[in-house]
Amino acid sequence: MRGGQNKIPREKLITALYELADEVGGSPTREQMIECVRYSERAERASRCEFGRWNKVLLELGYEPPR
Repeated sequence: MRGGQNKIPREKLITALYELADEVGGSPTREQMIECVRYSERAERASRCEFGRWNKVLLELGYEPPR
């Protein structure tokens, strides 16, 4: 689900998501991504444009979504 408004390249977005997961020690929450200055809401919106819902983002990275 590639969105036309996503200006962050897919590779950079995935790298940023993995870095955040490393920082938080596992599956990051959407709120953690928004709170992290380096990622901000722009990256969170880009991840939704790229993958859809946050659970799909986590699955794409190989993490289990929360129940």
